[in-house]
Amino acid sequence: MSDVKPILGYDQDFDKKAYKTLSLQQDSFVPQEFTRRKNQLDTRTKHNLETALGERFNLQISQVIYRIEDGRIISEEHDEPFTDVIKRGQRHRQENGSGDVEREKAEVEGFEKVQNILTDPQHQDAKVIIISPRGKTDSMYQHNFFDIYQKEGAQITMTRFASTSSIPEFLEAANQLDPFNNLTKNPKDCDFLKNPLSTYKDYEEIIENLNLDENAMTQNDYQKLTETVAALKLSYLNALYHQRYDEAKKIFIATLNLSDDIILNPGYYPDLRNQILAAPPAELIAAYGWRQPRAVLAGCGLQTNFAGQNPGEFLSALFPYSLLNFAPFARTENADTSDFPCPRCGHIITYGAGISKCPSCHLAATCG
Repeated sequence: MSDVKPILGYDQDFDKKAYKTLSLQQDSFVPQEFTRRKNQLDTRTKHNLETALGERFNLQISQVIYRIEDGRIISEEHDEPFTDVIKRGQRHRQENGSGDVEREKAEVEGFEKVQNILTDPQHQDAKVIIISPRGKTDSMYQHNFFDIYQKEGAQITMTRFASTSSIPEFLEAANQLDPFNNLTKNPKDCDFLKNPLSTYKDYEEIIENLNLDENAMTQNDYQKLTETVAALKLSYLNALYHQRYDEAKKIFIATLNLSDDIILNPGYYPDLRNQILAAPPAELIAAYGWRQPRAVLAGCGLQTNFAGQNPGEFLSALFPYSLLNFAPFARTENADTSDFPCPRCGHIITYGAGISKCPSCHLAATCG
């Protein structure tokens, strides 16, 4: 059993695979398209790193922007519809021995319902809420939060709030916010995930009902943290692009350890921050990249797996929020990769992406 790879909350193999695939495809793209794809991958990887830090310290409020295109929700970090991204994450988890298959399938079902509501003209001004209670004691999903989706024109803003509510409290709030919800009298975590709420109440009332976690990390503290470790994030992207994967792993470890020093030592944080901002990245990596990161207390107790010899096991200390953490960024080996250029601008369009217009110049697709 020692050869079985653990399922990780942040798996650097995804990053490695994505950058390696991009490098192998470079000669297939015109320079502008390669640059666009690299920038998109850098943006996505940087966002995933920042998300990992937010998860590590239980960020109170976070936000993601999507757009609607041809009736489907699209993220700027992916060319394909977002439902395809999370479905890929669900398949990856199930194929690798997930113990949360029911919950993860519920997440896919719930997001598809969110998409249907937000693209329905009859619900033009509605806010859609997905409640994500903490999973069972043996579940990977130990964060407790709710997401609010709101559409403005072709843009959707998803705001995530950490919560202190129990499942009975979530149910009571759901009945207040959406009396016509499809929840049972004794719902499980997966029931909330696959049954989004629809409401026209304002944010203040929603947050009051769903119990914002006032002790979670504030957005201001999170912003300062991500700014402080910005040089390490850039070093991580650079190491991946140049295929220095051992160095990238060391940089990731350094980022976690350095972040702990910043957040867990608020007394001398201002002085430490100034020292970090002035230090060369190589110095920070040498100082922080060698020691095993701290195990994270979250949800129902201590997340273990730090004692093993597998250098990736420490990553499982990052409790995931959702399937997005597990969506492999490269297509599967048997996927059709017959990408093709836009006839107007040369933008490489991903085969099977489910889009009818070029993402770059918006030229409509034609048949035959």
